[in-house]
Amino acid sequence: MNDRKLPPIVTGLIASAFFLENLDATVISVALPVIASSFGVASTQVAIGMSAYMLAVALGLAASVWMVNRFGTRRLFVGGVLVFAAGSLWCGRSTSLEMFIGARLLQGLGGAMMVSVSRFVLFHNTPKNRLLRTVALVTWPAFVAPVIGPPLGGFIATHFGWNWIFYLNLPLAAAAAWVGWTRLPEHGPGQAHRFDALGFVLVGSSLTLALTTFELAGHQSAGGPALAYWGAAGLLTGGLTVWHLRKAKAPLLSLAAFRINTFAVAALSGLCYRITIGGLTVLLPLMFQLGLGMTPLQSGYLILTFFLGNLAVQPFITRIISRFGFRSVIAWNGAFTCAQVVALAFFPQHASVWILVALLVVSGASRALQFMALNTLAICDLPAAQTNDAASVSGVMQHLNTGIGIALGAMALNVAVQLLQPTATYPLETFRLALCFIAAAAAVSSAIALHLPQGAGAEVSGSRLR
Repeated sequence: MNDRKLPPIVTGLIASAFFLENLDATVISVALPVIASSFGVASTQVAIGMSAYMLAVALGLAASVWMVNRFGTRRLFVGGVLVFAAGSLWCGRSTSLEMFIGARLLQGLGGAMMVSVSRFVLFHNTPKNRLLRTVALVTWPAFVAPVIGPPLGGFIATHFGWNWIFYLNLPLAAAAAWVGWTRLPEHGPGQAHRFDALGFVLVGSSLTLALTTFELAGHQSAGGPALAYWGAAGLLTGGLTVWHLRKAKAPLLSLAAFRINTFAVAALSGLCYRITIGGLTVLLPLMFQLGLGMTPLQSGYLILTFFLGNLAVQPFITRIISRFGFRSVIAWNGAFTCAQVVALAFFPQHASVWILVALLVVSGASRALQFMALNTLAICDLPAAQTNDAASVSGVMQHLNTGIGIALGAMALNVAVQLLQPTATYPLETFRLALCFIAAAAAVSSAIALHLPQGAGAEVSGSRLR
């Protein structure tokens, strides 16, 4: 890291890349029925487009270290923007499900290229004493994107047609490509080691098998033998992948960062926390509509209240972390998130909606604080030589964990149905039990954070033991 401050236009470019990549992960969720109708397929089949996108982003991030060293930051960023734009255009022009899935894979790969360069430039051009504030600034749009994505996609699909969800990316991509080529700091290309083709195949296979297993677990129609087969294949492939990455001389992903306590705790605690948040993504909209009798529009407005909490807490995040330190913030806020989810689970059916709004605003503020603390903690003690490798590992885990959380949310709901055996389809009681299941993951996240020493990351947070 050096002591130069990034120009505002570059900081804005990095924030925009994070925003676009996260926005396109969820923007189609509300528009799935409309897209499915145009293809003549079921909505559940089009949902594969969301999983395909996350899979492509995760796999692209896995190869990001090699790509940065091979092509340099400017060429890789502009190339990623152009690939993302081409995928967006292909999505909008798709006339079949197969075309759409292929376009989403291409779009996700371009998003991974943009984000990998953005992280590299951010971490290599920001000194530690400014890291917390800078990370808070550029990643805030990424936290907002999954909240505003679904209602934005629904609005565009309703008033302009679902194709315009993707066409609107094109002028944004053109502007990002021009700014990236003219203003982005250049690093490399340097001495790229030989591409780890075996590692790429193993990582890709592991990610695919993991997402397939958890998606199968979320469907009641999935048979036990099929689930066991996919699960066993995923565990075997995952074990081979870890073994290869540890033994290879130049692995696709270096796992060396896990020897650093702050990175390991942030990764594992973040894994559990994102399972809870991913579960909420699928459970809350369903509970509002099926359990509480709201309309889709009312449900969408309620989900937007997360944004209000996120917005309200932003000016105070760095002060909170500086005042209490990473250990206390992550541990106590994780436990607080667990309590919030339980409170949402037992929200009375006929209570005032304003109480629900207040709970969601608090939840939005809490998750913004937790994500900021986890993301900054993960890099605060890394040597400069490991920063890029660790950022790639972290990015892969974040996208995989989000997909797993969504699948586990659906699985928790199905388990609740099997345990309660309700007479109606998905009554409120099933959602209450399912939310309690996923709340447990936030409690585990909190417990993992207690393995941090007092004063962990103090050089970045500015906190001091009292």
